[in-house]
Amino acid sequence: MFLLCVILLGHVSQHALGEEVTEWVYEGQKSVSLPCTIPGGFGDITSVVWSRFDLDPAIIQQHGTEDPNPNVQYSGRTSLSADFIGFFYRDLTLTIDKPRISDSGTYTCTVHSTKHGILRKNVDLQVTKPYTVLIKVWVVLSLLFVVAGAVVVAVGLAVFLWEKTISVSQVEVMEGEWLVELPYKTMVKLPEDVTVEWSRCAPEPMRVHVYQNHVVSHDQMYSGRTSMKADWLKTRNLSLTLRDPCFRDSGTYICSVHRNRQILVQRAVRLQVTVPVEIVEIGDGSKTFMLPFVTSAQLPEDATVEWKRSEPTNMTVHVFENGQDQPYRQDQCYQGKTRMNSDPLRSKDLSVTISNSGRGDSGTYICTVRREGYILAQKTVLHRVKGLTEMDVEAEYMSKTVKLPWFIVAQLPEDASVEWSIMKVGVHIYTKKVHVYQDGQDQPDQQDHYYQGRTTMTKNPLQTGDLSLTLKNPTVLDNGAYVCAVKVNGKSVWERMVRLKVKGQYCL
Repeated sequence: MFLLCVILLGHVSQHALGEEVTEWVYEGQKSVSLPCTIPGGFGDITSVVWSRFDLDPAIIQQHGTEDPNPNVQYSGRTSLSADFIGFFYRDLTLTIDKPRISDSGTYTCTVHSTKHGILRKNVDLQVTKPYTVLIKVWVVLSLLFVVAGAVVVAVGLAVFLWEKTISVSQVEVMEGEWLVELPYKTMVKLPEDVTVEWSRCAPEPMRVHVYQNHVVSHDQMYSGRTSMKADWLKTRNLSLTLRDPCFRDSGTYICSVHRNRQILVQRAVRLQVTVPVEIVEIGDGSKTFMLPFVTSAQLPEDATVEWKRSEPTNMTVHVFENGQDQPYRQDQCYQGKTRMNSDPLRSKDLSVTISNSGRGDSGTYICTVRREGYILAQKTVLHRVKGLTEMDVEAEYMSKTVKLPWFIVAQLPEDASVEWSIMKVGVHIYTKKVHVYQDGQDQPDQQDHYYQGRTTMTKNPLQTGDLSLTLKNPTVLDNGAYVCAVKVNGKSVWERMVRLKVKGQYCL
């Protein structure tokens, strides 16, 4: 069966599908290059990361950024090009020396550019065992030609081999579709006592649908999910219908029709079930957010569920293994902040809820279900926090005070700081600090002198969530856009804009 899988991989068409490129190579070759050419001039590119998200750690090779845990499987075997192509393109090809079978997988090149933002390219690499049977066949043909001089025999044998070559079809479907068909219609007239066997040789060998003596059998994973047309023998249509396709169904399928151990016809179909990237967008005041993932795949009880954040930094968000959560495997900033539904593998609801959300939680999250090295299910969720919320406030000229309101429902860290500032437009756009709350108290020495003694905030704003600012004796000189930013470790994770307009005439 393994040899047959190698033959099939060798016949798969090598071409780009959108942004994805497929490369295949034999194990033991000197090297293989995974191409990645992106736009970018000198100084535009800040970092380049090659990753395989089915591995842990996922980082293969990087430049311009630091990661403490690159994957040891590739240690000393990779190199990254950084050559210019013309004036406006960069070659960021990854070279892997002495490719191994375990190197097979989808590689992602992620480039951060100051001009183009984040650029990505996927390259699918297939590493197979060297296949020598065809060489032996041509040796036999040569001997026949030399010894017998029978050109007709050689040509006839070559034609026979050509007809017996297994053709490969490719089928793509989105997870969530009701069904998918693996097509196969033969021109060969088949006897009634044949056995039709659909099997999967990669990545997990399985019996998918076996028809023999009017009895159908299959592995449990495909129970109740497969069917063939009732008149397949008459119409010679051996296509297989697979219901509720899921990511785990992806792989290479083989339909073999045999009689008395002799294979009469054979066809291979490569099925790719893709899971759409889901975008979750919430407001900046949300206390929690959920990364949804409900799968139709049958998941074994001993599988591992792992949520990871791949961008902007690699972090482990949540791990479920051996029937329970594994908090010690989370990154520290997510400990105590995540939860999954009880018994997620049985319910097939792998969603995770994260509390204390903010702009710092924005990024790309990937959920992977693994068992014994096989990926059974996977989904990517892009989480975004909506841009800073805005509101307008009006006050009468000569009012005693005016309040710039903001009440946030998210749980704020005790070490956070709150900074109110105003944007001013002159020759240039600039900002002034209006009020700063840090280390559990106001910081008047950090205010602009114009606002000193004129601003107050409520007591314990981080505990109450009331970040409102009261401004005393407002005038038209106070008109403008005020921005309140909650910062953690110097980074803004929540923001709010309040536009203040003081009515009345100001006279010099």
